[in-house]
Amino acid sequence: MADERHNVAFMVGVILGALAGAVATLLLTPLSGLQTRSQLNASAQRLARQLPGATPPPSAAPLPPVSEVVVTTVPADAPVVAPPAAAPAPPAAAARGE
Repeated sequence: MADERHNVAFMVGVILGALAGAVATLLLTPLSGLQTRSQLNASAQRLARQLPGATPPPSAAPLPPVSEVVVTTVPADAPVVAPPAAAPAPPAAAARGE
């Protein structure tokens, strides 16, 4: 009985902590998501230019607005294609070197 109360109290604490973190993030974030990603991309490119022998990261194309995203569905009677079979795993004794 006492273990159940501790489990419930722990879960309540986790949920309240997650909610408090989400609220704090929403209230304290100074930029929008697009602006933050843009700023991070610019910082990564600047850092890549400063490192000798480093290749710059590919430029990130902006994501299309949700209204332009095309959603496709698969009919329920469509055939299921299985992925190619993977190579068998080695026996445990061989993997340990026995």
